[in-house]
Amino acid sequence: MVITKSTGVASGPESEGPSIGALTHPARPRWHLPREGWGWLAIVGFLLSVGIIRNINLLALFGSILLAFFVVQALAVGRGLSRLQARRWTDEVFRQGVPCRVEVRLSNKSSRAVRGVLVEESDQPLHWYIDRVEAHGRYVCRGEVVPAKRGWLEFGSLIAESGHPFGLVRCRVWLCEGLRVLVLPRPGRLSREQFRRHLRGGDPRGERSRQAGARHELARADFHGLRSYRAGDSLRWIHWRTSARRGKLMVKEFEDVPGEDLVVVFDPIGEAGPVFEQAVSLVATIAHEWCQRRGDRLLVAVAGSVSCIEEGLTGPELNRRVQEMLALIVPETASYPYPEEAPVSSWPLGGSGVVGQATRPPADLLLGERLRPLVPRTASAILVATGDKNGALITSLEDQLARTVTLLDASDLDKLTFYAAPEKST
Repeated sequence: MVITKSTGVASGPESEGPSIGALTHPARPRWHLPREGWGWLAIVGFLLSVGIIRNINLLALFGSILLAFFVVQALAVGRGLSRLQARRWTDEVFRQGVPCRVEVRLSNKSSRAVRGVLVEESDQPLHWYIDRVEAHGRYVCRGEVVPAKRGWLEFGSLIAESGHPFGLVRCRVWLCEGLRVLVLPRPGRLSREQFRRHLRGGDPRGERSRQAGARHELARADFHGLRSYRAGDSLRWIHWRTSARRGKLMVKEFEDVPGEDLVVVFDPIGEAGPVFEQAVSLVATIAHEWCQRRGDRLLVAVAGSVSCIEEGLTGPELNRRVQEMLALIVPETASYPYPEEAPVSSWPLGGSGVVGQATRPPADLLLGERLRPLVPRTASAILVATGDKNGALITSLEDQLARTVTLLDASDLDKLTFYAAPEKST
């Protein structure tokens, strides 16, 4: 924990991250007795009772002196504590297993210094001790929090406490209200070119095969322009004559470049544990890597009893929406429901966000129906799961999307040579 004194306004723009300022109403101090105070009172009571009952004046006098110390402590403790104000700042993005900064900016609005101030978070292991808060002084307290899991992270009230001068009675005041932040999954590292070769190479389970030598229809079509080479472009698209003339690599530009658009379906069926978290991290990594380059189309869908879909052009905004969706995913241990009522056509199609609960048709069939009008014609499709028992879902998606769906099994990451899982935090 780090404490620094600032002579002016605490540094840092207000756009750094979520913040909670001082309470809108004056905080009322609350007093309480620590163990030291109870022990002191017990000694005082013993001395006074023995001195009075046995008529030992020295013991009674000594007990009275100790009691006077306690009264002075009760009257002096917490003076000026209610004039303290604080504002809490955090990083804009919290990720699982990654240290995230927490900053508390404390100011004393009183003309009197406050001694022995302990600032602490009620729900997080963060605390700072300031020996003396000068009059009209401003301090910055910095610390770190490492979220152990994704999802919502609660910061409790920010409390200032003091027991100066003797610590027999302590006074505390609430400075800030609680704060709730969303912890995003931690992505690993993905080799985009190796991943694309993996998709072109077929299904990693070895149970499905693609027709060798089949070329995409757009690969045989006439290109309508040229552009500079970008990382991940196929060498087959390089126009060598123009590249030699201009002195840099130029690639053919088609109406829709094959393989740049991507559909990712995540199957949440599985047990809560490391394998499920690996699957979530794999999806988060693919989405994060694909959104590094703007202009492609990315669709990320979550199967299961509640289907969620996020789609659009790649970029920071889509990446943030996908990461927030993945942060709140929970595993499902039961199979998909298969009621017999209500046709699929009666359900709404398209859009992003939560698209409904599959309580009528089979969930995988419903998901395929919703994805079909959203999937780009040239997009590759993958299914990320926690095992290899997903034949029914893969078959349904392939029938609905009219393309091969490649399975990525998160329970065996060693086979995914294009992917490096995030390192475990120590």
